[in-house]
Amino acid sequence: MAEEMSSDSDSDDEEEDAGSTEPPPPEQPAAEQPATELLQVQNLNGDLPIHVAAKSCQLDAVKKLVLGDISMLERENHDDYKNTALHIALENQQEEMAKFLFRKCPKTFYQLNKQGISPLYLAIKAEFWELVRDIRHAF
Repeated sequence: MAEEMSSDSDSDDEEEDAGSTEPPPPEQPAAEQPATELLQVQNLNGDLPIHVAAKSCQLDAVKKLVLGDISMLERENHDDYKNTALHIALENQQEEMAKFLFRKCPKTFYQLNKQGISPLYLAIKAEFWELVRDIRHAF
């Protein structure tokens, strides 16, 4: 009889599940789910999180963002002025950040912003000669 009761309650649960319109709960709590889509959301100024970190001269934050999702540098991620994180680092005289970004994704040196300025030009203007030499040897 105990078996009969458990099988009856099981079938009742199945009927309730079948008629339920609520989605099943996520496998992970929301706080633990990866938020990689948030890394691609622009703020009101058109900046992605990596641009905000670069503009704030926060090398550690840039490293964490890039190491968490290297594809953010490989895609054409730029602000409304078509500046990449590399443009921003160079405009802010952040040599170590610029070297890090170049090492992680060298092809960003080809990307021009809306003014037609390349990161290579900005590296020369900033007199980051070691970086300029690395760029020349890479291509």
